[in-house]
This record gives sequence, structure tokens and C-alpha cells, in this order.
Amino acid sequence: MFYGGIVKTVLISGASRGIGYSICKAFVDEGGYIVYGLSRTGDGVSKINELGATGILCDVSKDEDVDSLKEKIKSDGCSVDVLINNAGIARSSLFMKTKFSDLNDIMNVNFYGGVRLIKCFVNEMSKNKYGRIINVSSVLSLMPQVGFSAYTASKAALDGLTKSLALEYASKGITVNSINPGFVKTSMLEVIGDKGDELMMNIPCGYAAEPDDISPLVVFLASDKARYITGESIQINGGLYFS
Repeated sequence: MFYGGIVKTVLISGASRGIGYSICKAFVDEGGYIVYGLSRTGDGVSKINELGATGILCDVSKDEDVDSLKEKIKSDGCSVDVLINNAGIARSSLFMKTKFSDLNDIMNVNFYGGVRLIKCFVNEMSKNKYGRIINVSSVLSLMPQVGFSAYTASKAALDGLTKSLALEYASKGITVNSINPGFVKTSMLEVIGDKGDELMMNIPCGYAAEPDDISPLVVFLASDKARYITGESIQINGGLYFS
């Protein structure tokens, strides 16, 4: 169901697989949106195009890619109304074994990637007096696991940024929220390895989520129905955080 109003433009990073792919498809199916999806690979761009969205080759960890992205969308005559920062990577290692290169890679995608895109589009949102920024965080931001200190730090930083920007831009008609998925059946789950079975047993609902369990919340937060929700980190994890 399209919630109505003027056709808006939505931009989703990490849109070629997992949660991002489901989000991209959900907005295409919803109607009423011009949908752009970002991927770091040509194959990913093709997958996004097949959905009926516009795929763009973009690595959010690179300034030059984000600058080119801004020019591409401007040349299409669009301005981003809804920004979904979904791109993320994870690597597992104990803190003292974590290389600074791995820490930098994780922060550069999971946190600074979102920062780059927000800086790229938030001024225009402010001028338009309208915007939705939705950051895809993680349950690990609030419920850390051994071996994921870098990943947890990157997502906690994203949650902190969410709350700060919500305060800063509320008067501009922009809402900023994060969603914190639990364990979802994506390639990211493979990083957990053998520990996954143990974690699954602790989920009160009894199973890991599918990406399609996450995307409806994102579509709702992007809609005018959610105009009074801002600064929130919304858990969507089958009750795991409360177990």
C-alpha cells in the first residue's frame, strides 16, 4: 500500500543483497517512490535494475564514489527524500587480534559510509523541509558478543549519530531513526560461524529473521505515517534483546 502524497526519491546503500535487497524491493513494490540502490559490484547493480529500481555502482567508503553519486542523482533531476544507510561489513576476531586495517575498514563502511551519504544529501533535505534518514544498525549495538568489538563499536556509533542528528534536524522536517535487526538469514550471519546455533537457541521466537521481516518497518519509517517518530533505535529481533 502506498501511503500517498508526492512521489519521493529513496536511496538505499548496500541494496544488492540481504536486508538491503529486501528494502529495495519493498519500495519498488510499494509504489510512489523513485528508487535508487547502491552496490559495489556490477553484478549487484544488475540485480537492483532487475527489481525495477535504478542501480548505481558506488562504494560508500570512498569519497570520490559518493561525490559521483551526488552528481548522478542531480543530473537525473532528483533530490533524495529518503536515505537508508544499510551498507555494512563484519569481521570476527578478539579485540587484541583485531588489526587496525580491519577496524578502519569496518568503521569506514558501517559508520563513515553513512556519514558521507548524510553529508551529501541532508542540506537539500533541509532546504526542502522534508527528509527521512534511516540507519540500519544491529542488535549487537546494545547486546555485544565476544569477537565483534569493532562491528559493535561501528553500530553503536551509528546509533549515537542517529540521536544527535534527530535533535539537530527535527525543526527542518527531517526524521532520523535507526533500526536494530537481530540475527537475520543473510551472508552476514555466516561470520558468526559455529556460534550461530547457540545464539539461535536464545531467540524467544525460536528462529532467525528473514530479510522480508525487516523491510516493512523501513517502509513505514519512510512514510508520512511516521512523521512523529525520530531519534529512535528500534529493535526488531524476535525478543532476543529481552531474553
